[in-house]
Amino acid sequence: MTGKRFLTFLAHRGIPASCFAQRLGCRLSSIKKLQSCDKVPRHYINMLISEFGVYLTGRDLVLLEGA
Repeated sequence: MTGKRFLTFLAHRGIPASCFAQRLGCRLSSIKKLQSCDKVPRHYINMLISEFGVYLTGRDLVLLEGA
């Protein structure tokens, strides 16, 4: 999954990038830099699942696991 698609995925699920950054304990600028990545590092996807898993559907989880 590209960084741009990942950030779009977050936005469509109602998860602001700033909230995601806060939960990860990193800067918003680090999350915004993902937009230029060809592939999102796996630890960001794992943290999304662990922090926001209750808000994700089964289809979302399958999409993220395949990323």
